[in-house]
Amino acid sequence: MNNNSHYTFNEGKIILPENYIDRTVHALIDDISNKPGINISRDKLSDNQTLDDYLDEQYQQLIAKMVGWEQEPRKQIFLGEDRIPGQEITFSFLRQPEHRLWQKQAVFVIGDKDVLVFSLSKVSAFDENDQSLLDGMLQSFIPNT
Repeated sequence: MNNNSHYTFNEGKIILPENYIDRTVHALIDDISNKPGINISRDKLSDNQTLDDYLDEQYQQLIAKMVGWEQEPRKQIFLGEDRIPGQEITFSFLRQPEHRLWQKQAVFVIGDKDVLVFSLSKVSAFDENDQSLLDGMLQSFIPNT
């Protein structure tokens, strides 16, 4: 973003200082039931980096730090009515020696280099309801113009 770029968030809007970019993480929870927590985060691709390259690099860094890593095969998914292609990754790891944490991430490239990541986290394996939650959220996406 360049100087005088307006930045909009839930509570309002500001003008960003020069050279500032958005690296926020939105943390969303269902405070009534036991549904998975949702995080929405942002990143950027490096020059000449593809989504697959980005994912390989990110997960190699994670795997090196995590104990008991288990990952399902990646699958292609789509974001919003424009059907922006992305990858869904489901994995789990040991948080403490006997406590497993599951995550499901949907990762997309928006524009040329902007990466948008939707993450679901849970202390039990994902089920059909969790997948429906993620699918519905991704289908509802409408890009800001």
